[in-house]
Order: sequence, then C-alpha cells, then structure tokens
Amino acid sequence: MAHRNPTTDEIRSLLTNAKTVAMVGASSNPDKASHGIMQKLQRAGYHVVPVNPRETEVLGEKAYASLADIPEHVDIVDVFRRSEDTPPIADEAVKIGAKALWLQTGIANEDAAARATAGGLMVVMDACIGATHALLRIPRKTLGAPDKEVLGR
Repeated sequence: MAHRNPTTDEIRSLLTNAKTVAMVGASSNPDKASHGIMQKLQRAGYHVVPVNPRETEVLGEKAYASLADIPEHVDIVDVFRRSEDTPPIADEAVKIGAKALWLQTGIANEDAAARATAGGLMVVMDACIGATHALLRIPRKTLGAPDKEVLGR
C-alpha cells in the first residue's frame, strides 16, 4: 500500500509542537536549497541541527556526522538527500526517537516511509517543510531558551 502524507491538521500540529529539526544534508553553500530552508526554519524559531559529515558548521550551528551524534532530542528529521539514501536515515530517525521523518520536495521512498511508520514516526514525503510552514501559517516559536539574537550570537 502506497504511503499517504498526514492530514493538514496532523502536519499543523507537528510543526506547531516541534522545537528541534535535524536537517540531514544541510549545506553551508548558500546556493543549496537546504541552506535557505535551514535559514527559514531558524527565523521561524526552530533549533535546526545540521547533519552532514562534510560540514563542521552551518549557519552558526555545529554540524554532526549522523543523527546518532546529536546530543539532544530531535522532533523532526528533515531530509535533503537522494530518495535511495533515505531508508537508513529512516532507521536512524527511529533509533533516536524522533517524532517525524520529513522528505523534502522530490524525495520519496516507500521503504523509508514503511520503516519510519513501523517505528512510530509520522512521515511526510515529497513536500518542502519551509513552504508547508508558510502555507499553514505556523506561528513563530517562542522557545524557553534565550534566542540567539538576544544572546548576540
């Protein structure tokens, strides 16, 4: 049976309640889509953790080689990788206890969706998290921790 994305209300709830997004395939190259989407999510108040073994830092955030290396809880694993690379990412997302696996526009993999769903994750495929956030008019986060702008970092 083919995967169906969650309802608008389910996605709205996910984006409203999530605080931390791990971005697999994040890039420090401003020409890459992941860079712009990471920036957009940061501006919306999310803590975005870049996951890319070829990066040390992206947009002021320390980059990690894998999801397992992230020392904090992750709500959403947002993926900017080829479709065929996503099943092991889905497995990692389940292992770290994420709430959702989000595959960006143009990325879909039924095996990854099945693995994540079996592990209890919500799965969104072939959709831009940034565009969805704007479309659903999710309010900006007001996190309990001080904002980076307030700290001057």
